Amino acid sequence: MKLYVDDAVSPGCSMTRAIADLTGQKLEVVPVAADFKKSKEWKDMNILDQMPILATSEGTLQDHTAICKYLCSLKGSHLGKNATERSQVDQWISFRNCNLVKTCQIINDGVFGTGSVKEADFKTANSDLK
Repeated sequence: MKLYVDDAVSPGCSMTRAIADLTGQKLEVVPVAADFKKSKEWKDMNILDQMPILATSEGTLQDHTAICKYLCSLKGSHLGKNATERSQVDQWISFRNCNLVKTCQIINDGVFGTGSVKEADFKTANSDLK
């Protein structure tokens, strides 16, 4: 399977790679160059115009949450054994997506220099995570 990324250290891509490791799935991480983004092949693959994209033998998936749930389903675990457990998994995924992503992105950008971050925003995000 190939994981197409534009920022391999972004929170979504990092989470996807971590879930792949946790479930024993081998991913080839493919950084997407600007010129490839202009190609027909890329436009056909990236119908939602978002990253990351997982290319499998069955087709492509977009959105890190969908990709992570797919990887877990291949392992047959981590998604819950019954309706309550599956709902609790969805609850925590929702919490992560709604509450942690923005804060983690600010920390990520500040630490790795992948984006511009104001010092006050970095300090606030750091405090929020504690």
